[in-house]
Amino acid sequence: MEQYQSINNKYFYINGLTDQGNRNENQDCYLIEEHPILNNTVIAAVFDGVGGEKYGKETSMYANYLFKSYFLDSKYFDEDTIRRRIHDIHYKIMNHTSGYTTLSLAILNPSYTYISNIGDSRIYTYNNKLKLITEDDSLVWRYVKEGKLSVDDLRFLKENNVITRCLGDYRLRSIDVKKIKTPKEMIITSDGVHDILSLKMLKLILKQYKDEDVVPKIILDSLTERDYIEEKASDYLLYHTNEPFNEKTYPGKDNTTAVLVKKKRLI
Repeated sequence: MEQYQSINNKYFYINGLTDQGNRNENQDCYLIEEHPILNNTVIAAVFDGVGGEKYGKETSMYANYLFKSYFLDSKYFDEDTIRRRIHDIHYKIMNHTSGYTTLSLAILNPSYTYISNIGDSRIYTYNNKLKLITEDDSLVWRYVKEGKLSVDDLRFLKENNVITRCLGDYRLRSIDVKKIKTPKEMIITSDGVHDILSLKMLKLILKQYKDEDVVPKIILDSLTERDYIEEKASDYLLYHTNEPFNEKTYPGKDNTTAVLVKKKRLI
């Protein structure tokens, strides 16, 4: 495992970890940072580089640098300003790199959080119940929207890594930023995690492990644990679609990244 970081202040406990898995290099990276002036505000983000070994790492790291600079240099955040800055960063990536990257972004204070998602990394909230609050920008996500497959079933589709939106792609037009009430806990993952671990597995880790052990356990299980497709999903794919699928998951097949954000109870 590599690149472990943590923040532990008055308002939040945050930690993150990334591992290259069985790939030749790690094209994932993550960002966690405290604001230097707004001491109750933090940023957490996950980037998954796209564009092959030559460009994926370069692009995700460049996006990480740009978002960190934007966050540290800004004194005010709302939906419109964040959206405009994501657009600005998107154009810089498009003009200065030859690759692309996903983005799962959260800018938080104890009261509210701004989130944005582009690509197939994910953001979950947890308050005794684990809830996915983003949608994948992928070809196979339509099966979830149509109610034909569950989010967990997508893990087994062989083409579930074909994404439809990413930063740096000239076809990207709309960027959504949502304001939500800050949850008690939030998990951000790259597809190296949620292509292996089900919602049930993630929830079990959040429920059973101490804060400092949650992310290392998520990464470890993503690299080692195997799961099998349910018969109902297998039958549906076999008889009703042309989607090729696997009977089981392949742990460690991809770079693997997770970030935990936990809001502290203020007294």
